[in-house]
Amino acid sequence: MYYKLYKLWSKNENVFISANTRAALSLMFLEIWMLISIISYCSVIIQERIILRVSNPVLYPLVLAIIGSKIYLFIYSHDWKNYIEEFDQLSKSKNRVGSIIVLFLIIFIIANFFFSINLMHRLAKL
Repeated sequence: MYYKLYKLWSKNENVFISANTRAALSLMFLEIWMLISIISYCSVIIQERIILRVSNPVLYPLVLAIIGSKIYLFIYSHDWKNYIEEFDQLSKSKNRVGSIIVLFLIIFIIANFFFSINLMHRLAKL
């Protein structure tokens, strides 16, 4: 997924933020949205409203782990460049299939996020 986000962002260069950083941020936000979706589904399953607030310290370790891993893996470490080179060597058909899979994953994560938030609102009304 990182490779496709990196390629997408590298087509649109920005003076202030590199394509690498934008791809890492995109991946970070998708993972945080997925985490919020999981928490929302757990809330619906146990039939108890879980309040997600910035002041809630339960989320800090999880969010910090996501942010820390992305900063280390994609900003400070340069190992990701080897993977970019490897994926660049793939055929167009494999690249196209990978693009479709990544697109569906991104759509699924975003749709799942909004659906889980909708379920939380329904639970709050009960």
